[in-house]
Amino acid sequence: MVDGLQEGGEVIAVTELPGVEKDDIKLESTDRALKIAVESAKRRYFKELELPHLVGPRTAIATYKNGVLEVRFKKSDEKRPTRAIQVE
Repeated sequence: MVDGLQEGGEVIAVTELPGVEKDDIKLESTDRALKIAVESAKRRYFKELELPHLVGPRTAIATYKNGVLEVRFKKSDEKRPTRAIQVE
């Protein structure tokens, strides 16, 4: 399951990734999309989620807990360059 939501001045992407280690998750964001890639010995997964609003990729905060990845962005009105995101 992957879902993109808007909440106040934020855009939130929520993805269920059960059985995945945090270190196997690679994230990259543009101002309009989030790319999620998982590569491990047991699993390969790739998803590109189109976000419901322009975001500032540098504002991304990613957390992974109990198999659920949550990435929060601040909304933006300007186009921004692509950026890799660190998972906490």
